[in-house]
Amino acid sequence: MASPPPPLPPDVLAALERRQPLEALRLLLGGRGVTARAEARRAETPASASLGPKPAPGPGHVTPAFDSALSPGEVPRSRSTVWGWIVFVLLLYLTVRLLRM
Repeated sequence: MASPPPPLPPDVLAALERRQPLEALRLLLGGRGVTARAEARRAETPASASLGPKPAPGPGHVTPAFDSALSPGEVPRSRSTVWGWIVFVLLLYLTVRLLRM
């Protein structure tokens, strides 16, 4: 059987009694060393991964022919109307078949 989780520290319980859940969460995570791991991860990330402005593309840069607002792996919509006509003809055929019966 699994052992019960350890009880909450008294400062976390006091914060919960004061109806300050964010403070209780900060105390709980701070006591478990989660913030130290987050700081270590932040220190390991390179400065180029920051959300700063992107450099201008070089002279050989080719812009994609599709919308850049697509998610990774998302394919741009086809501009062809062939599939629309195929679906229309199929629905027309099925309608005629159902009405003749």
